[in-house]
Amino acid sequence: MTTNVTVNAHCAEDTEVYVEIYDKETGIMIETDYLQNKDTKVYYVYDNRFIRIGEIKKNEI
Repeated sequence: MTTNVTVNAHCAEDTEVYVEIYDKETGIMIETDYLQNKDTKVYYVYDNRFIRIGEIKKNEI
C-alpha cells in the first residue's frame, strides 16, 4: 500500500518547509527536501516509511 502526501508550502519569504522521509525500522533518513513559498510536491510513503514535515527559518539550516 502506498500513501501519496501532497505538500503545499504556504510560508513567509524567510521560512521554508522541510520534508523528511525515514525508514521506520532503522530510523535512517531516506530523503530530505526543502520547499519555498507556493511550491507543491507529492511524496510517496510506503512499506516501513514515515514522513516528517515542518517549517524552519532559512538561516537555521
